[in-house]
Amino acid sequence: MDVLAALAVGLVVAGGPVALERVTTLDLPGLDPGGVVVNRDTHDLVIWECENDKVSFVEAAFNRLAGTFAFQLAEETVSSSGDTFQDCAIFYDPQSRLVHYVGQSSGTTSFSINFERVFVWSLRDRASIGAVFINPDGDTPSSAPEDFRFVINGIGFKPAGADGNANARLIIDDTIKGNLHVVDVDQFGNSTAINRYSYRARHESSCQWPDIDPGPFYSCSFDTPDGSGLALDWGRSPDELFMADHLFNPFLVRRFQVNGAPAEAASINVFDLSGSFGTGAQSLHALPGDDRLLVLTAAESFDEGLIIELDTSSFGLNGIFFDFRDLRAVAVDPSDPSHFFVPVQDFEFSTSVGPLLVREFRGQSEVASILVNSDYDASFNDPVLAFDPDYQLLYVASEDRIDVFRTGQPQGPFPNPDRDDVEAPSPVSIGSGDRFGSAVALAGNLLAVGAPNNSDGLNTGTVSIFR
Repeated sequence: MDVLAALAVGLVVAGGPVALERVTTLDLPGLDPGGVVVNRDTHDLVIWECENDKVSFVEAAFNRLAGTFAFQLAEETVSSSGDTFQDCAIFYDPQSRLVHYVGQSSGTTSFSINFERVFVWSLRDRASIGAVFINPDGDTPSSAPEDFRFVINGIGFKPAGADGNANARLIIDDTIKGNLHVVDVDQFGNSTAINRYSYRARHESSCQWPDIDPGPFYSCSFDTPDGSGLALDWGRSPDELFMADHLFNPFLVRRFQVNGAPAEAASINVFDLSGSFGTGAQSLHALPGDDRLLVLTAAESFDEGLIIELDTSSFGLNGIFFDFRDLRAVAVDPSDPSHFFVPVQDFEFSTSVGPLLVREFRGQSEVASILVNSDYDASFNDPVLAFDPDYQLLYVASEDRIDVFRTGQPQGPFPNPDRDDVEAPSPVSIGSGDRFGSAVALAGNLLAVGAPNNSDGLNTGTVSIFR
């Protein structure tokens, strides 16, 4: 496919963070991202469009000599069965250099009875290398799945090598049955173990075998958080799993120690901070190694939103108050868990349209905020975010577009010298007023010409794109 964008940018001479700056916007009609992650081995942005059963890749190449980025939609895509999947999640494992992604879909037993199944796929670079099936049909007339209902409340991920274990681990919460499915995946994308543990009784009897003739149909009613109801903090010993279980109490964060069979510890009540917002814990995000858990409420009350910061050592609570509501998503810097990004929106209830912004945090301080989209429609799926710590790039993917921002000077390592150490562009003159020289970058059939303007001391400039 054609190159989506090529952009010449000036780099900050001194190292360290800078304010969020827009790099480019990639317009991708039909894009419906359920999850995104950066493959740090290739610098691809990996996009899991679960409702379309498609994984696609956006290449990001950086020329260190010219200070230019180029983004290209790769020709390769990965599909599995052609099903429509829900409850998407995607993770990158730096130890095995694999991308793992999860989806839930419907199947039919050999007796033509509908049931729900869960898949965990693994990618190396841009090729599928393995698949793990949870709750499959046995494909014989006498077989049946363990669960006819399987509703994912959230997924916790632990990379390989985090505590000397050679395998990555995914913990998947089935909120209907009250079961945790612990899945270990090796470096070849194969499951080495799948263990199933119960943490509470099944929600209601009508959820066990619903929707079969002659009915009743859709008799299984339940409530789940709007975002991720599960967060795994593998930076602690033992590992701790945090759960927002709305079928138990939406204002409690449940705790489990999960190095072996889950052992429940004392829950944490967040009602004192979130009770006035009325939504409870809507999305959980651990910051492994930083002793913090972010509890998102996705609420706005009298022009004020709230994120709860939980100290996982002392279990103290701190409120981070916004002028907008959060959108149930967080992008954490893989190289520094104290550095993270949160999308927020000034929500109009009458139209569902309002400005979409991203807030950047370092430690407990907000350090930057930037407008992503002035007319974001909240009736579509929430935006999903990913951060590349080597290139210092933040990706915000939403309906039909990906916005790219940078928050500092690319740090490296740069594992692809054939893509990064391209020939240095020759200085060119754009006009009589350009006394600082310029840079060009050629990517596919697009030419990007960048004109720095250092007269304001900000290392800014203009970019012209030629086809």
